[in-house]
Amino acid sequence: MTTFWAIFIKFFIVGGIGFGIDVAFTWLLKDKWQCNKYTANTLGFSVGTLMRFFATKSWAFQDHNPNWLEQMGLFIFIALVGLAMVNGIIYLLNERWQLFKFYYAKIIAMFVFLAWNFAANYFFTFA
Repeated sequence: MTTFWAIFIKFFIVGGIGFGIDVAFTWLLKDKWQCNKYTANTLGFSVGTLMRFFATKSWAFQDHNPNWLEQMGLFIFIALVGLAMVNGIIYLLNERWQLFKFYYAKIIAMFVFLAWNFAANYFFTFA
């Protein structure tokens, strides 16, 4: 049995790689192809989320539940709630209050997302 902290550290590593993929896609769409920043953020987030699901299931949680489609559905639902949080935080920090540039606001938002995402998946998706 894997300990809570070992799972969290693996989850954090997977999340970091997923975040890198997310930012790369977001940057490509927003800065190179001139897409709307929220569209770019949503698409980048989505690509990162798919990668995170499979890596989280197999490596972080070492989960062998054969109902992976149900788990993926719950994982994506949790991620979508998180995406709403992320876009809301980016909006507040970058646009509304103008406290941070876009990518700094995204980093802050992703730390909030990390806490939400880990707790929800730990207690529900892979419980």
